Amino acid sequence: MPRRDHLLKVRPEGETGRALRTGLRSVREQLRQGSDGETSSSIWQKIRRFVDQLIQTHAHEYTMSFMLTVDADYVDANPGTTYVDFNNGFGQPAAHANTSIDFSVLRPTFARVIIGGSGNEAGSDKGILIADSSDNELCRVEWDGSATKIGLAGDWKALAPDAFIADILTKIRVKGSSATEDITIRRVELQIRAWSMSVSGK
Repeated sequence: MPRRDHLLKVRPEGETGRALRTGLRSVREQLRQGSDGETSSSIWQKIRRFVDQLIQTHAHEYTMSFMLTVDADYVDANPGTTYVDFNNGFGQPAAHANTSIDFSVLRPTFARVIIGGSGNEAGSDKGILIADSSDNELCRVEWDGSATKIGLAGDWKALAPDAFIADILTKIRVKGSSATEDITIRRVELQIRAWSMSVSGK
């Protein structure tokens, strides 16, 4: 279940908005009247139950995609066997496919990368990784062999939504199966999953 504080930052309208405003008015009235002897703990439990019910009724999980490259072949010659910044994107070493995404608003809970690409050797554990500007990993995909991969998806990686307080500048990192392998990137798509609240009441 998504965190309550993430969802209540929106301004819901329609049935959702009416339900929220009615519930909050009831809570405020109880507090104003002294709650007829109820303890603060019991009032808080009522609030939690109300918000949980609202979330179960109106919250939904969604998936969003961000294209980090265009459909073209970009080659990184001999990146090595540990992840390094992709060194030939758009003809600008170290300034490739940097995409600013406002994760502080989206607050994603999971991320994965889907790629089209290849290595020119048959070895294993070559990969493409998406990181932020401080090299913190968001997600990755790894594969074996020299066949071109189209639509190869990595596993969903859990994220910590509360850690995102500003825009994230994403970058692409790569590694080969050996010190001599070249990695070709044709397409890189970042997918995130996050929670939202219905604003229409439908």
